[in-house]
Amino acid sequence: MGNLFSFLYSAMLVALYVLFPAGWLFWLWVAIKAGGFFMFFVALFPITAPFAALIGAWSLLFGMPTWAVDWFIT
Repeated sequence: MGNLFSFLYSAMLVALYVLFPAGWLFWLWVAIKAGGFFMFFVALFPITAPFAALIGAWSLLFGMPTWAVDWFIT
């Protein structure tokens, strides 16, 4: 049973290692396509980049949240 939990934990970490950079790149791509300068700035600023990666990963999997579109683009 310990091997199962170890495998699931390591698979989750590997998925995060892949998903976060992909989410960050998706966030940058959406910022460029939509013309959101503040959105682009949030992705490049080191303190807020993890936030952009998290929301970008969510957007990549489930679609862009309306609050993010309202706040960053419009």
